[in-house]
Amino acid sequence: MLAMVCTVQLMMVRMSLSMALVCMVDPSHHHHRHNTTFETSHQNNQKLVNADAICPQQSDNINIEQLHIGEFNWSKSTQGQLLCSYFYGYILGIYAGGVATDRWGGRLFMLLSIGTMAITNFILPTAANTHHRALYAVRVIQGLAEALGLNAHQYLLTRWGTNQDLSLLTGLSYAGFPLGVMIIHPLVSSLCLHGPWGGWPSVFYLLGGLGAVWTLVASLFLHDSPSSHPYVTPAEIQYFRQYSQRINTNVRGIVKWKSLVGSSAVWALLATSAFSSFGYFTFTLHQPLFLRDVFGLSIDQNGIMSSILWVLELPVSLGVGIVVDALRRNRASLTLTKKICNTIGLVLAGVTPIVVVEVEWCGWRGLAAAALALVVVGNCMSFVGGYYYTPVDLVPSCAATLSGLASTFIGLNGLLAPILVAWLTPTGSRDEWKTVFWVSGGTYLLGALVFLVWGSADPVPWAVPSHAKHRLTSLEVYDERREGSEEQPEDRIGDMVQERKVDSV
Repeated sequence: MLAMVCTVQLMMVRMSLSMALVCMVDPSHHHHRHNTTFETSHQNNQKLVNADAICPQQSDNINIEQLHIGEFNWSKSTQGQLLCSYFYGYILGIYAGGVATDRWGGRLFMLLSIGTMAITNFILPTAANTHHRALYAVRVIQGLAEALGLNAHQYLLTRWGTNQDLSLLTGLSYAGFPLGVMIIHPLVSSLCLHGPWGGWPSVFYLLGGLGAVWTLVASLFLHDSPSSHPYVTPAEIQYFRQYSQRINTNVRGIVKWKSLVGSSAVWALLATSAFSSFGYFTFTLHQPLFLRDVFGLSIDQNGIMSSILWVLELPVSLGVGIVVDALRRNRASLTLTKKICNTIGLVLAGVTPIVVVEVEWCGWRGLAAAALALVVVGNCMSFVGGYYYTPVDLVPSCAATLSGLASTFIGLNGLLAPILVAWLTPTGSRDEWKTVFWVSGGTYLLGALVFLVWGSADPVPWAVPSHAKHRLTSLEVYDERREGSEEQPEDRIGDMVQERKVDSV
């Protein structure tokens, strides 16, 4: 539960400014596109007409009172810099944070991450009113804090997830990302119009308060591993010892760089992360703009459709986790399972936008937009069941370090994708969006191919703790017990209790 609430917090903070800018900035700065015109009626209704839409007869009628004119006259360039600033901090911290987490543990950096986000959310409104560069600095710090939190999240999964339920645990924690998006969209729009303290500042005060509460609760109940948790019973410790690769907090990961760099599976993971994340950011960051430009969906329709797409990710993430765990328990190859999920997911995410933008959907706008849900489903399959959490299985002793390397490529695409899309879509025409999705679809397919050929989830010997090598899977433990192992459960409990006494010294 703490893991899911943590990922909800991380995603809400990441997405909060992109939504809040709508009511922070004067709306006149949103419509400087030479292919767009405005018509104003006697009833003060404003009509936005996009001449390049596939079905141009679809127009967007907006009551002028709902535009909520903001106090900042920031240009499009300034707004873009503010949105990108988060990823600058993310890139700066993701690799260093991974190395530090493997060395000093995940609890410290998880608390530091959410705590820092809470503090910066409280000061963000003041920074914005001071100067946009002050807001820029705050967002860089928040991106840095998220990098620390994501690395700590990976670290804690390797300590608390067992071979029996790791994929389900991954799915539950990953479900916080779409849940955070679903919460923040209506929350920001409501608080902007009706919130205290001037509307939009209340968004960040609320996020700061939630972060402070989570940090307080986690400081009491969050620990690096079962062996260091004061409330874990001896019977529970026995379970973790049998079915988990990492249980001892004091055994820190030592990164064997020569082996890491020389592993083809590691390079396949890094390449897949780079290729697939470009497609992910291209779709996620620009989906509302695409629906407006190409299908002429109204603001209300656009918002509803965006929420529906993210709702589908929740059951998919949980379902994929359950299926992967079931296959593991039935002796299925973990590498084969991940390759199947990753290939299906990335191919689905890459091909669907191409089909949607290439086919004439006039009269079927809702169906076409709903088809884009397959992109969300595909991304979810590749995340939960495919490449994204592979470091936990591949290199359990230094999963945070490898995750940091992979996330560096992911963060770079968070900067590259908006720049490339802006360059390819100066007018937002259908042909321009075709080019965008052919490029992103190609990167998705490259990611699927690389992981299919060279990817692996089998633990490499040099990255598995010595005390866990003889029980990498629950099946091995089961076989040992069937062969008549003389070690009794009581002996295992005694060993673990003794380990906990030694750890506490």
